[in-house]
Amino acid sequence: DNAEALEGLVESAARAQGLSIEADALDWIVERLGGDRGQTRSEIDKLLLYKASDDDKAVTLDDAMAVLGDTAAIGVDDVIAATFDGELVALDRALDRVFAEGGNAVQLVRALQRHADQLHLVSGYAKAGSNLEAAMFKARGLPRGGPVRQRFERHLRSWPLPRLSAALLAILEGEIQCKSTGLPDQAIARRLCLRLAHLAHSARQAARARR
Repeated sequence: DNAEALEGLVESAARAQGLSIEADALDWIVERLGGDRGQTRSEIDKLLLYKASDDDKAVTLDDAMAVLGDTAAIGVDDVIAATFDGELVALDRALDRVFAEGGNAVQLVRALQRHADQLHLVSGYAKAGSNLEAAMFKARGLPRGGPVRQRFERHLRSWPLPRLSAALLAILEGEIQCKSTGLPDQAIARRLCLRLAHLAHSARQAARARR
């Protein structure tokens, strides 16, 4: 399934249960569902069962993260973490896992884009004069605490705005290549992740050398 098909599948399943899906929750869910239809249906059913006894009939981002965060998202999250941390060995392993489990290359690229977009937005607010807490509040949909929040703040420190702008251009180019060149999309996504990870790794090495 491509992203559009997955969106339709999630929304139609939710409507059948009298539920709606908030836009940010839908984006998050689609980014983390793989290409296997049976596994996708299983994850969707699990989420809808979770909401069945809830008076609130809108599936939120918090709902999606509570149900799917430890299963469908873990491989993609590992790729994002290793990419933006510049951890090359960990990235190679995470990519192997995602693709071995049927992960969709275009959706992986979009997950990278979403993370880079969030970093760019918060960095822009901070540069305009907002403190970190205010900048993250303005951006919305960001982690409130815990390891995911710590990771996001670490990436903010290591990816200044010019580097993020270059990353976003590289990600856009990667998505276009996945859709238009006819080359293996997994190879394109892997090359993109490694390219970004090398940027982060080189910046980290340079920072250490200056100390």
